Amino acid sequence: MTSVIGPVACNALLGTEDPRMREETDAGVDGSTDAGVDGSTDAGVRGCAHSCLGGACVAGKCQPVALASEMGGTPNEIVADPGTTGSIFWTRYRLGQVIRQDKATWQMQTLRTAEFQTDWAQSIAANETTVFWTSPDLDEPIDDRNNYIGWISRDGTDAGKKPGRPYGDGWYPWPMALDPQYVYWSNRWTKDIWRMDIATKTPERLGVIDPDGSSYAIAISPSAGGYVFWVDGRQVFRMDKNGHNVFRISGALGTGDRNTPPLGLNGSYLYWIRNDALVREDVNGECPDASECPETVVKAGFVTDAHNLAFDATYVYWTEYSAGRVKRARKDDHALEPEVLVEGVRTVHGIAVDDLYVYFTQQFGADNDNQPGSVWRVAK
Repeated sequence: MTSVIGPVACNALLGTEDPRMREETDAGVDGSTDAGVDGSTDAGVRGCAHSCLGGACVAGKCQPVALASEMGGTPNEIVADPGTTGSIFWTRYRLGQVIRQDKATWQMQTLRTAEFQTDWAQSIAANETTVFWTSPDLDEPIDDRNNYIGWISRDGTDAGKKPGRPYGDGWYPWPMALDPQYVYWSNRWTKDIWRMDIATKTPERLGVIDPDGSSYAIAISPSAGGYVFWVDGRQVFRMDKNGHNVFRISGALGTGDRNTPPLGLNGSYLYWIRNDALVREDVNGECPDASECPETVVKAGFVTDAHNLAFDATYVYWTEYSAGRVKRARKDDHALEPEVLVEGVRTVHGIAVDDLYVYFTQQFGADNDNQPGSVWRVAK
């Protein structure tokens, strides 16, 4: 595969100034008289509780800032380096692009782009040296050039790909995750789970998903040991990383839930959506010191059409696609209402966090699905 290094372009919305280096003057506790578009200077009514890091403070909330706007090709999944330095990476699904933005300048670099019309770029993951993505093929008949796991070095100099299912038709590799040695993924249509050694690029089939199921979500213990977790139809499972000892974590997800709920592992707990509530169990399918299992983190009715999860030390974050919201909740405050960080941005999908920001993708424009999307950040 030939890697294509796109031009480095300065985002016209932001210029090259790093807003974190600016002395913040948002209205509220940090003393500003610039409250945002409504012009209010009443800190008691309009003030934000912390610096908005370059975003406006309106009605007591930090407003999101567009890192990339008018992005056709469907901005999709996004990941961020931890801490305050490094980069964020995201995919433009229907253009097959992998985009890098440096946190110091917010300049965009296209690490790779599609080699042919249906060369999509879906999920994304990154380690210290390399960015990985899945490329599913939506079309029939299946194009044997597609349905692969791709990788490219962070500087764009080394790239390659392996079929998503090397020993037969590789149908629709979708979710992916990393540990120190392997990249893992599941094939949505052929219903199996694979991993590839990052150093040798050797693929290995781990197991077959229930024939009646279809995995859209996968999570991996971050250490070399531990488990692979996935949503199989409407149940949550785990197995050893060598493919042995399959174990059902939880039963039915709930009649009102999406058939493709997000799944996230943070510490010793696995999080997912059940009956329009955010719930969790530990990796053994237990709920120590809880009165119910799975235990409720956010009560029913406060999670709508959730697409992806992200975590920091205190909070769990998620996107609500059809409602156009980004929300968060404290992981240990059970059965409480969540905090709405962003609202009114339709088709929000991917999400990632670092020490300062929540990043999220908007797949389509403000009015309809024929308009290009954007990539945003909002101060935590």
